[in-house]
Amino acid sequence: MTSISVSTNPLLQVLSQNVQTRGASTFLTHMESGKVLTYADVLAVAEKLTLILDAHKVAKKARVAFVIRNHWLVYPLLIACSARRATLVPLDPDLHRDELAFILEDCSPSLTIILDRVELPKYSGQKPSVVLSEVLKSLDASPQAQALDGGEADDVNLMIYTSGTTGTNKCVTLTSGNLTSNAQALAARYEVLSSDRFWCMLPTHHMNALMITGLVPFVAGASVYLSDILSFKNAKLFWQNMEDHQVTICSLVPSIMALLLKIFPKGQDVKGAKVRFGFCGAAPLSAPTWKDFEEVFGFPIYQGYGLTETTCWAVSIPITG
Repeated sequence: MTSISVSTNPLLQVLSQNVQTRGASTFLTHMESGKVLTYADVLAVAEKLTLILDAHKVAKKARVAFVIRNHWLVYPLLIACSARRATLVPLDPDLHRDELAFILEDCSPSLTIILDRVELPKYSGQKPSVVLSEVLKSLDASPQAQALDGGEADDVNLMIYTSGTTGTNKCVTLTSGNLTSNAQALAARYEVLSSDRFWCMLPTHHMNALMITGLVPFVAGASVYLSDILSFKNAKLFWQNMEDHQVTICSLVPSIMALLLKIFPKGQDVKGAKVRFGFCGAAPLSAPTWKDFEEVFGFPIYQGYGLTETTCWAVSIPITG
């Protein structure tokens, strides 16, 4: 493992501190594949990814589109892009092909990473893409690494496409300074501990999941369980997953809260879950749903409001009690 020359890149500063103090501690567990990344692993993978980005001629200010949902690679890839002063563009692979073509033409990525057996729509200025299995194979095969030593706080490291209230996709650009400062503010406000375990069940091409169940635990030295998005198909396993992974903080949206109340009207169906609290954002939360959820499941829900343009939450409910 090489050292990090952090310069003034706040994302690398956080990673450097975590590797020094919690290098062997788990940052992320990918529930689908069973892949586990310690903080030291995040550094090692990010270092190798910089070589892959270099091989694909990803230069400063270039964009890397990641058209894959809820995969563990998204976080070390964000770090690698940050170190190269490039920009990560996470996209929903289930978008309508015309919509996806519009976004890809708009952001004009130098490199696009897709799932195997997926064919991208045609768009103007299209460059070759690489499938995920090839990237993972390159990571496994590479004995070399490249030290992370670049980037500044005002580099644009993330582009999120959001429809907002207009129904038309628009691009929001966020710097490493934006990402780190918002994550640190939320981690401090909610007294997130390094012993906390988060569950990310929302889509990682949206800012809510990337921040609340990604970068917030990252800056706090905590750990994350990353799954596919929660839906009616897998919601019946909600409390079993909470117990199995000893989740202490979960991130929800009002529709998920309403679904859980419907499936579990008498509360948790397991006895070992140890949830400290939950976050709720992304849509208006009605007072009855909020009240019913807290009473039925027995832990507080903290609401936040923000825009992708404000990185994530701009205002939020403080801790009570």
